[in-house]
Amino acid sequence: MKRACLIFSLLFSICTFAQDRPKIGIVLSGGGAKGFAHIGVLEVLDSLGIPVDAIGGTSMGSIIGGLYAIGHTPEDLSQIATTTEWDFVTNPRPERKYLAPYEKNSDERYVLTLDVTEEGLQIPGGLNPGERILNILSRETIGYHDPLDFRKDLPIPFVCVATELNTGREKVMYEGILPLCLRSSMSIPSLFSPFYYDDTYLIDGGTVNNFPADHLRELGVDILIGVDVQTTFKDSIADPTFLKVLEKTGMYMNAFTTKERESLCDLILNPDMNDFGVTTFDKAAEIIESGRRVARANMDELLRIRELLGGPQPRTVRRRLPPNRIRIDEIRVKGLANASRRNVIGNLGFSEGDTVSFDDIEQGMLKIHGTNQFSLANYLTYPFNGKTVLEVRVLEKPSGVKARVGIRYDSDFESAALLNLTSRNEIFTGSYMSLDLGISANPRANIVVMKDNGVLPGLGGDFRYWNYQSDFHYGGVNFGEMRTEDIRARLFLTSSIAKSTAIKLGVAYHNTSQYSDGAFIQSIFGEVRLRSENVELFLNSEIDIRNRNTYATKGILMELNVMFIGSLNELYGGLPFSTDINFESNIPLSKDWTFRSNLYGLVNIGSSEITPPYIVNYGGVGKNYINNNVPLYGYSFAYGNFGYATSTFDPVYGLNSAMVGFELQYEIFKNNFVLGGINGAAIIDDIYTPFDKQSSLLLTGFKFEYGINTFIGPISAILHKSFESSGMMAYLNIGYWF
Repeated sequence: MKRACLIFSLLFSICTFAQDRPKIGIVLSGGGAKGFAHIGVLEVLDSLGIPVDAIGGTSMGSIIGGLYAIGHTPEDLSQIATTTEWDFVTNPRPERKYLAPYEKNSDERYVLTLDVTEEGLQIPGGLNPGERILNILSRETIGYHDPLDFRKDLPIPFVCVATELNTGREKVMYEGILPLCLRSSMSIPSLFSPFYYDDTYLIDGGTVNNFPADHLRELGVDILIGVDVQTTFKDSIADPTFLKVLEKTGMYMNAFTTKERESLCDLILNPDMNDFGVTTFDKAAEIIESGRRVARANMDELLRIRELLGGPQPRTVRRRLPPNRIRIDEIRVKGLANASRRNVIGNLGFSEGDTVSFDDIEQGMLKIHGTNQFSLANYLTYPFNGKTVLEVRVLEKPSGVKARVGIRYDSDFESAALLNLTSRNEIFTGSYMSLDLGISANPRANIVVMKDNGVLPGLGGDFRYWNYQSDFHYGGVNFGEMRTEDIRARLFLTSSIAKSTAIKLGVAYHNTSQYSDGAFIQSIFGEVRLRSENVELFLNSEIDIRNRNTYATKGILMELNVMFIGSLNELYGGLPFSTDINFESNIPLSKDWTFRSNLYGLVNIGSSEITPPYIVNYGGVGKNYINNNVPLYGYSFAYGNFGYATSTFDPVYGLNSAMVGFELQYEIFKNNFVLGGINGAAIIDDIYTPFDKQSSLLLTGFKFEYGINTFIGPISAILHKSFESSGMMAYLNIGYWF
């Protein structure tokens, strides 16, 4: 108390003999989510009329301080802290909606991913590059993206601290590009990877100076108020989790030097952080309130400071009112080594000369990140020669080649392992290549090579090989196994729109054969072999805005295929036309309930001799079918039904068809689902007489399903039955679909 009286007497003397009031400095410690308490303290200072003449901090303290220094009010900062989706910000994986259309499902096939490097296979780095927090900082600091002297060019002088990774030296930042400096200071080792800035890798400033009171004093302040949210020796860990231990040991590194720096302050505020941690971002509102409480608890000291100022004072900076939209005159891309500028621009979704919102820019960054070529994509905007420049800064992933593995079992294709190699920019700049090999009794292979330019047209090609077995039904009797061999090669132009729509236009060679080596089948039918060899002119469009591939709770999927078919083995003449459409809609009824509808339609015009792969073949309940093999409850996955059965309807096929299905999905607890569904299909031989009972067939069925989303993929057990036959059928799936 005597020390406080002496300090305030000295300050009163300064105030008496100086023409200007004393300068107030605020120093804010690091602490991850606990740093939200700084907002509550600043709110009380503002309400009391205590101005801030200089501010600085470390880590979260630097972010709060830097945004306050350019005019964000405590109310603005509170809004950012409480409304930001922090789970999204701290998750480095691209959201499904930002993935390229061709990767939305393939990205969900693999349980293990390894980088292929010159040193061999390596586990990818698991740290978060902090892209999303950086883009928040870019948005909130618009107008301060030039190299600046923070002591002169900001409304309130500012300083922050980072640490050089390779030397361990403190890096004091009085100048630089504001959002990049803030991100450098907040590189919490347990959350974010080191940040490369100013020709060096930087980590969290809290590792060497978590409370930079010494640097605030260097800014010439007279009264220094410190807010320290670290609790090195004030709490105990009852359940030592990895993050808690890492946080605690990190504090020990500079706990004693922090104590020395606190002695430089005239008032220290220590919010109660016992219920909070570095990563408790979901408790932002409570943490902010803890800052208000500690400020109110020290109200007498704060009121004395205000008296030394001569009473309440106005804020030293106007409230920040950033623009909502901006015209982009020039786009620059920095950081490219192997990737193409065309690919980056194509994924932005806008061009030079466009006027866009900052939401549009942030969406563009997420789309670029969704290409999986970059670990980081962020932006700066600044004036240059009378124009507004958007500078897109990217950091390419270190390895252009990845090896991935998937495993699964299902009742149709049994056990399988999927080996994959994916490369980007290895064949040529902007290239994407993916090779899948399915190792099982039903082997399959798929290779895709393309140049992805986003919305801008690109060129691609793919090759698919499948060889699988299914039952052979005739007149209601299962005679054994049939094999189907499918070979397809395509060349196409492609374009992706808004990361949700893929369009392909091209030409294909398609060869499909059905055959059986079974002695029983051959003894009855002779050699069963059907071969269809064709050239296709095709248009394919796919729209996928589901939130996930399996057990989606919202969004739609629509696939449209249109093709003209030219036969190479004279099965049919002319140029038949075939088109099919598949539509899935997921409507959330509540937090746990989802209503799903499915529609499928197929039309063939121009020949009555059209054969697989263009006819519909119903049966099964799986998802990994090709060539118009369409799931239908109560029917097994099988090859056709030669001659409709009179007593038992087996899986059937036809030239034209329509199918509709409905499902109700309930998430009984996280990632556990129960489903019930019905569907029905009409098979029509003659499209011009769809209601002729002699040339049409109706099929219906229902199912019950229990499913779990796990780290190895979905696991589901299904019971299903047709209304046309007796007896339930069972289906089991384990692992990701491929």
